[in-house]
Amino acid sequence: MSLLRLFLYPKVAINIMDDFTQTSFLGAIPVALDTIIAGIIVFYSRHSAAVWTALGFYWVSVFLALVVIFGGVFVVYSRQGEVQLSKVTGVLVVALSSEG
Repeated sequence: MSLLRLFLYPKVAINIMDDFTQTSFLGAIPVALDTIIAGIIVFYSRHSAAVWTALGFYWVSVFLALVVIFGGVFVVYSRQGEVQLSKVTGVLVVALSSEG
């Protein structure tokens, strides 16, 4: 739903990139995709098409996680200026946990 909102209203995406907290939560997208992948494997693993679909979603999730991890750091330091250590939370690395 969030991705659809970002595509329909690109100005929202620009506003998200200006706020550190919202930028940090972009890592939740690959984590949510991993939940969908696990559900496909658990419930439909007997179908080869479902397994191939889950594999495709896995690589999309890996790509999104890498974009969020490296792109998020770039955005934080280039667009948002200095970030205080008190504002940095574990949410910044949540995308790392999705591909473990």
